[in-house]
Amino acid sequence: MHIDHVAPTRTADFEASRRELLAAFAAKNVSEGTTFVLQTDEPAYLSLRPFERYADLDDAGAKQKLAFDAVGEATLARLDAITHATLVPPHKNEMWSLQTSLTYSPPGSPTLATAKVGRMVEHEVMPDKDDAYGEAVTREVHALAEAHYPVTRAVYVSAYGSGRYVTLWLASRPEDLSTPLPADAGSEEAKARSASVDEKEHAILLRHDLESR
Repeated sequence: MHIDHVAPTRTADFEASRRELLAAFAAKNVSEGTTFVLQTDEPAYLSLRPFERYADLDDAGAKQKLAFDAVGEATLARLDAITHATLVPPHKNEMWSLQTSLTYSPPGSPTLATAKVGRMVEHEVMPDKDDAYGEAVTREVHALAEAHYPVTRAVYVSAYGSGRYVTLWLASRPEDLSTPLPADAGSEEAKARSASVDEKEHAILLRHDLESR
């Protein structure tokens, strides 16, 4: 996970640089690898690169180097300069670990590859409340499944980063994202929130135009 916070007046420059880089990769018939891009309301751009094993990181790095070498140092330096001029703190990398037992995916569920909109909720949970948080979310997931709730609830832990639980609610349509939680799920969600000492929430857009496959 690479997180770029961008000055509100410079989002167009950031996106133009990203599109030019993708076009340069395409022209050379190379790819940086699968990268999903989420835009938050801060604004920030989150670039998610999925992997299953730590050994996959070596393969991903080698693939990215081949792509960068094909594009050329001069092009990369120019685009990096444009991108870097748009950034504001914090600018960082994190590793997120998917928590499958806390994740709900309805049949035909929206995914990072197909969703259009979403929201991101971060919870800071202290160690003595970790079990209570996990148990509440587990019960919430069961309630969502019983109600056939139309929105995906994907939960990650920022294992190498903030240490927070990060929940991505992913929807195909804005109206789906506004669907009220079933009563049982809402009750468990409240219990999970009460186990957290801090909460941050952001609206997100899935920027498929800026992603790489």
